[in-house]
Amino acid sequence: MNRLKQLIVISFSLAVLSACSSKDTQFCSCLKASEQLNALSNDLLRNTITEAKAKQLKGLQQLKKEQCLEYVHMDGQAMLERKKACKELKK
Repeated sequence: MNRLKQLIVISFSLAVLSACSSKDTQFCSCLKASEQLNALSNDLLRNTITEAKAKQLKGLQQLKKEQCLEYVHMDGQAMLERKKACKELKK
Protein backbone atom coordinates (compact mmCIF):
# COMPACT_ATOMS: atom_id res chain seq x y z
CA MET A 1 0.00 0.00 0.00
CA ASN A 2 2.85 2.37 0.83
CA ARG A 3 4.39 1.67 -2.58
CA LEU A 4 1.11 2.57 -4.28
CA LYS A 5 1.01 5.93 -2.46
CA GLN A 6 4.56 6.67 -3.58
CA LEU A 7 3.67 5.83 -7.17
CA ILE A 8 0.62 8.12 -7.07
CA VAL A 9 2.64 11.00 -5.60
CA ILE A 10 5.38 10.59 -8.21
CA SER A 11 2.87 10.38 -11.05
CA PHE A 12 1.05 13.48 -9.85
CA SER A 13 4.34 15.39 -9.48
CA LEU A 14 5.39 14.49 -13.01
CA ALA A 15 2.03 15.61 -14.36
CA VAL A 16 2.32 18.96 -12.59
CA LEU A 17 5.89 19.50 -13.79
CA SER A 18 4.90 18.62 -17.32
CA ALA A 19 2.04 21.13 -17.25
CA CYS A 20 4.35 23.85 -15.93
CA SER A 21 6.90 23.08 -18.58
CA SER A 22 4.39 23.50 -21.42
CA LYS A 23 3.21 26.80 -19.89
CA ASP A 24 6.80 28.02 -19.76
CA THR A 25 7.25 27.00 -23.39
CA GLN A 26 4.18 29.06 -24.31
CA PHE A 27 5.52 32.05 -22.39
CA CYS A 28 8.91 31.65 -24.07
CA SER A 29 7.15 31.75 -27.46
CA CYS A 30 5.42 34.95 -26.37
CA LEU A 31 8.73 36.42 -25.25
CA LYS A 32 10.41 35.51 -28.54
CA ALA A 33 7.60 37.08 -30.58
CA SER A 34 7.83 40.24 -28.45
CA GLU A 35 11.59 40.47 -28.91
CA GLN A 36 11.28 40.02 -32.69
CA LEU A 37 8.58 42.70 -32.84
CA ASN A 38 10.71 45.10 -30.78
CA ALA A 39 13.76 44.52 -32.98
CA LEU A 40 11.79 45.14 -36.18
CA SER A 41 10.10 48.22 -34.69
CA ASN A 42 13.50 49.66 -33.74
CA ASP A 43 14.78 48.95 -37.25
CA LEU A 44 11.78 50.70 -38.80
CA LEU A 45 12.34 53.77 -36.62
CA ARG A 46 15.90 54.12 -37.93
CA ASN A 47 15.50 53.03 -41.55
CA THR A 48 13.12 53.37 -44.47
CA ILE A 49 9.89 51.43 -44.21
CA THR A 50 9.39 49.09 -47.13
CA GLU A 51 6.19 47.30 -48.00
CA ALA A 52 7.79 43.97 -47.10
CA LYS A 53 8.85 45.25 -43.67
CA ALA A 54 5.40 46.73 -43.04
CA LYS A 55 3.86 43.35 -43.89
CA GLN A 56 6.36 41.60 -41.62
CA LEU A 57 5.50 44.05 -38.83
CA LYS A 58 1.78 43.27 -39.12
CA GLY A 59 2.54 39.55 -39.06
CA LEU A 60 4.67 39.87 -35.94
CA GLN A 61 2.02 42.00 -34.24
CA GLN A 62 -0.57 39.29 -34.91
CA LEU A 63 1.80 36.53 -33.75
CA LYS A 64 2.56 38.39 -30.53
CA LYS A 65 -1.14 38.98 -29.92
CA GLU A 66 -1.85 35.25 -30.30
CA GLN A 67 1.17 34.02 -28.33
CA CYS A 68 0.79 36.50 -25.45
CA LEU A 69 -2.97 36.52 -25.00
CA GLU A 70 -2.77 34.41 -21.84
CA TYR A 71 -0.18 36.72 -20.27
CA VAL A 72 -1.76 40.15 -20.81
CA HIS A 73 -2.76 40.55 -17.16
CA MET A 74 0.28 38.86 -15.60
CA ASP A 75 1.98 40.87 -12.87
CA GLY A 76 5.51 42.11 -13.41
CA GLN A 77 7.21 39.86 -10.86
CA ALA A 78 5.70 36.67 -12.33
CA MET A 79 6.67 37.83 -15.81
CA LEU A 80 10.28 38.42 -14.75
CA GLU A 81 10.47 34.96 -13.18
CA ARG A 82 9.17 33.28 -16.33
CA LYS A 83 11.50 35.38 -18.47
CA LYS A 84 14.42 34.18 -16.35
CA ALA A 85 13.26 30.58 -16.79
CA CYS A 86 13.14 31.07 -20.58
CA LYS A 87 16.70 32.40 -20.59
CA GLU A 88 17.81 29.33 -18.61
CA LEU A 89 16.10 27.00 -21.09
CA LYS A 90 18.13 28.54 -23.92
CA LYS A 91 21.42 27.59 -22.23
